[in-house]
Amino acid sequence: MSNKVLPRGTVFGLATSLLLGLSAQTTPNAPPTSVPPVTIPDGERYDRAFTIVYSGPRGASGMDGRTGSTGLTGSAGMDGSTGPSGSVGSQHPKPGGRGGSGGRGGTGSTGGRGSDGDRGKPGGDGPDVKVEMTLGEGDVALLRIRVWAKDEIKDFLVDPKGGSLTVRTEGGAGGRGGRGGNGGRGGDGGRGGRGGRGGFGSPNGSSGWAGSTGLTGSTGSSGFDGQSGPSGRGGAITGRVSPKAKAYLGVLRLENPGGPAPVIQEADIAL
Repeated sequence: MSNKVLPRGTVFGLATSLLLGLSAQTTPNAPPTSVPPVTIPDGERYDRAFTIVYSGPRGASGMDGRTGSTGLTGSAGMDGSTGPSGSVGSQHPKPGGRGGSGGRGGTGSTGGRGSDGDRGKPGGDGPDVKVEMTLGEGDVALLRIRVWAKDEIKDFLVDPKGGSLTVRTEGGAGGRGGRGGNGGRGGDGGRGGRGGRGGFGSPNGSSGWAGSTGLTGSTGSSGFDGQSGPSGRGGAITGRVSPKAKAYLGVLRLENPGGPAPVIQEADIAL
């Protein structure tokens, strides 16, 4: 789980004077029972838009596709024909003919297509969040709001005249889709045919030229990248609001996209 606390666009740390004696605490799934008295120094502003966001874990990436198969080797070229025969008689010797040239080897086949990448895994759901809100006493009546998720607690002071607190729990982003596999290597070109043997004669004929090797086949096409996994859903939000703070429910903005509707109950609260 990750979280961040910030006014719109600005980092807001719990150690700043904006929390004024309300301390972040860690406790196993239970809210603290009391908070020390709060002293409000002159000049502090609480009519700000505060936001706290909790996020679920990101989904795992999909498996990458496999490389395509290598293409087949081209066929061998035809061997050249034997040259025509001459004669070897002492009266009328005749040289043998030159052998025929070998044929060119066949082109290798195209490599196989790479397989598609798998879809990314879904993101994890956001954590469940609890919220409590009451109205403080004194000349400057500030809303005292406590938020906790899992083992983390955060406290806020918010001026109901212009201030607000947005609490958001959102699912983690879906995992990256697997990359498509590379296309397979094209097959080797076929061997050129052997040159034909020279014809028998006086002298014998010369052999023909060997044929050239065939062309290598084309590389196969790559597979498609997998789709990203779906995002997780927001966690459940439950809240309790004291009777004297009920009139300021509009200050509290609860967001949990894809999650169940937030549930707020009226109750006596001592923060």
